[in-house]
Amino acid sequence: MAFVVLVPNSKLTETVLLGWLKPQIARYQMPKKINIIDQLPMTKIGKVDRKRLTQLYLSC
Repeated sequence: MAFVVLVPNSKLTETVLLGWLKPQIARYQMPKKINIIDQLPMTKIGKVDRKRLTQLYLSC
């Protein structure tokens, strides 16, 4: 699974992103699902909050 934050007003979809990725990376690296989110969860000091990303992953 991958989490992606799109630029504002982007019309990209999970299908389009997976189609673009397919020739770019090895098959074993391909995410099975791409979740498009508004923003990455951040800690108080400005780093990506990996614990909250894990929680998002488990809730999907």
